[in-house]
Amino acid sequence: MTSLVTIENNKLLVSTLDVAKGFEAEHKHVLELVKKYKDEIKSLSCSAFETRNMKNKNARDTEYFMLNEGQSIFLVSLMKNKKIVVEFKLKLAKDFIKQKATLANISANLQNEEWKQLRANGKITRKQETDTIKEFVEYATNQGSKSAKLYYMNITKMENKALFFLEQKFKNVRDILEHQQLAILSTADQIIEKALIRGMAKHLDYKEIYQIAKENIISFSEIIGKSKIPAIKQLT
Repeated sequence: MTSLVTIENNKLLVSTLDVAKGFEAEHKHVLELVKKYKDEIKSLSCSAFETRNMKNKNARDTEYFMLNEGQSIFLVSLMKNKKIVVEFKLKLAKDFIKQKATLANISANLQNEEWKQLRANGKITRKQETDTIKEFVEYATNQGSKSAKLYYMNITKMENKALFFLEQKFKNVRDILEHQQLAILSTADQIIEKALIRGMAKHLDYKEIYQIAKENIISFSEIIGKSKIPAIKQLT
């Protein structure tokens, strides 16, 4: 299950959209509470009260707020304790605990010289992979793909999903991985790169090339096994 809490610039945040979804309430009702108690909520942050907008299905802007831990705790404390509300409050508390563990792991990694060297080496391999993905995007576009640029994201998601149990949101999963997991992901990057290069050299259809790359990663995952990321390990 995906975490409600996201990490942005070393801050833990939850959106009012996710709060409304968790309560099975209309977002406008959550916004009404936020605006009614705006001064109290603003007092619980050392930075500006953060408002954002996103396009909804009707192509209109939807206003929502990003709340820190204190702000979100205050907001949910205003809700009546129905069963679904209690369940959501518990999940939110657990998610903040998990993401705090994630931040702690990131901080520990940045203090570890061996990890930093592995991460630096991995960035080189990742750069080689993304350079090849760029060529593949052009290749797929020339074959008629209308959404070839999505392969940057799709290939990344495919690798991570095949290799790790992802139960939280991460801006970059590589920042939280352990030493061995970094090495595994670096190998996966090379497997993807080679599959794309070979497929393009054979002039295969771009969809077939992607499928071959995906099958190769799945086979690799079956050999080495899928692993849990550190922050999840600490809480299971």
